[in-house]
Amino acid sequence: MRAALPIAFLIVASSQIEHRSLPDGIAAEIDGKPVSAGEYGDWLARYRGDLHFAEFLEGRLVRERAAAEGVSVTPEEVATALEAEIAERVENAFRGERDRWVESEITRRGRSLESFRRERGHDLETELLVRKMLWKERTVTEEDVRARWEEKHGREGRRFRFRHILLEVRYVGDAPMNPEERDRKRREVEEEVRQRSLAIRAEVVGGLDFAHAARAFSDDAPTREAGGDAGEYSPFRYGPLFEAEIWKVEKGRVSDPIRSNRGWHLVEITEESRTPLESVSDEIRRELEIRAPFVHEVQAFLATLRSTVTVVR
Repeated sequence: MRAALPIAFLIVASSQIEHRSLPDGIAAEIDGKPVSAGEYGDWLARYRGDLHFAEFLEGRLVRERAAAEGVSVTPEEVATALEAEIAERVENAFRGERDRWVESEITRRGRSLESFRRERGHDLETELLVRKMLWKERTVTEEDVRARWEEKHGREGRRFRFRHILLEVRYVGDAPMNPEERDRKRREVEEEVRQRSLAIRAEVVGGLDFAHAARAFSDDAPTREAGGDAGEYSPFRYGPLFEAEIWKVEKGRVSDPIRSNRGWHLVEITEESRTPLESVSDEIRRELEIRAPFVHEVQAFLATLRSTVTVVR
């Protein structure tokens, strides 16, 4: 036996819903008979209020706080943000096919594009007000600017590409050993690999092509066939020991062996750029002042607003 459909679904499915503008204070017309916004609002509050009240409360509190602080959002700002959001959704989820987006996310859900714009525009207005109030409260410190500078331009404003030769340290032993013997064996293997890397470095400094040496000796499969080219350096790529030493390597010089969590590396900086903090500090400060708030910032702001009121329903 097929399960019975909910009565609400049957009513919506069998009704012809036309979307058009109605006079103020009128929520709908049924066979030409007006349904007041008050009647519909009472029904929503009584039977669907728990679902939407938190959203209503936050919007109300945000607007009250914004009015008190003299913060406002223009209809043009809302419209611009809405169009940008729609364009991004259509491009990313529907490959630029706007009609398919309308059919899938508007028409198929029993909505009109006008009602979607009205609803989403209201939510965007709230979001933009929160953003402006958070911008107003934001303080950008010198530490914030410096952290963003290093994030964008590298440690101390230095970014570089490098190539390397990795000799992995592998501890192999079949015979049982006591802890002292095991430690001694590990030290022997460690030193043996380091000495091998020193010998390879001597050959490279003496004229052996670095790329040829990488193809011949490196244990790093992803970079070996590219002559050791590892691309642009990312912090902590090979662990803290490597991180502490690679920044000391000068461009064009083959490094002494550097230990990582995998083994011993010979490193050569092939390209580098340096961006002084003072040359970009104003730009970075402005960027930080107007960046969109993080989710946790918005949530904390709204939680603070809710904590200031007592609600009885």
